[in-house]
Amino acid sequence: MDTVLPSFSVLLGQSPVYLVWIVGMGLCGLFWQKQPRVALLALIALIGFFISSVVGSLISMWLPIRLQEQGMAFSQISMILTGVGIIRALISAVLWALILAAIFGWRGEESPSKNNMAKNDRVSIEAEEIV
Repeated sequence: MDTVLPSFSVLLGQSPVYLVWIVGMGLCGLFWQKQPRVALLALIALIGFFISSVVGSLISMWLPIRLQEQGMAFSQISMILTGVGIIRALISAVLWALILAAIFGWRGEESPSKNNMAKNDRVSIEAEEIV
């Protein structure tokens, strides 16, 4: 019971971010037909961020208390929490890579910048012919 209220307050403090992720998940569902690969990558990442944040926050609060109750030294608890932090950072890096793949990955259609470049080339050729 000692950790319930602090855990709830930590999660409540992160609720704006959770709300954005949940809205993002809904948008993935809306855009699934148009861009299924993009939506899938984004959905996996958003779910991963949500789970990682909730579980990571609870572990970060619960684990030190339990380890201290077992009589573990502060230096040992610190090493364990450092390991947990490294694992969370690696998970976050993978999830951000999925977001980048969703944003910049190939989508099966010609990019707008190529169309603009082709139009600009035609305009410059036509301008040279006029001069």
